[in-house]
Amino acid sequence: MLYGFSKRGPDSNFHPLDMPLPVHLTWSPSEMPPAYRNVSRSKAETADLGFIAGPGTSNCPPGFTAQAYVMPPHYFDLLSVGKGEAGRYCVGVEADDTLICDKLTVEVCWDGAWDDDKYKFREHFRIREVPSGEP
Repeated sequence: MLYGFSKRGPDSNFHPLDMPLPVHLTWSPSEMPPAYRNVSRSKAETADLGFIAGPGTSNCPPGFTAQAYVMPPHYFDLLSVGKGEAGRYCVGVEADDTLICDKLTVEVCWDGAWDDDKYKFREHFRIREVPSGEP
C-alpha cells in the first residue's frame, strides 16, 4: 500500500500530499497481477512501486509514476516524478487491514535527461531508501 507521498519543493524540503486513503499498489508482475496474494515471512514476494515512462509514451508523461490497481484520476499527475523533480513514496504491507511490517520510504529523483542505454540512464534517474529520521 502507498500510504503517503511528498514532493521536493523549490525550498528543497519535501512537502506531503494530502492522501485521505492509501493507494493499493500492484503485485508483480504488474501486467497480470493478482489483487491479493498470500504472503509469509518465509517466502519473498515482490510488489511494483511504479514504472518509468519514456518520451513519447502514450497516456502518461515522461518520468516515474506509481503503479496502482486503481489510480484516482487526480492522483496520476500528483504521484508522479517528472523532469527535475524528486518524490518520496511511503509504502507498507497490509494483511487483513493490518500493517504487518514497518513502513518504508523510497525516494525517486530524475534530472530529466533520457538515455535508452539503461546503464547511462542510471546516471540521471535515482532510487534510494530514505533512512528513518531523515528529513
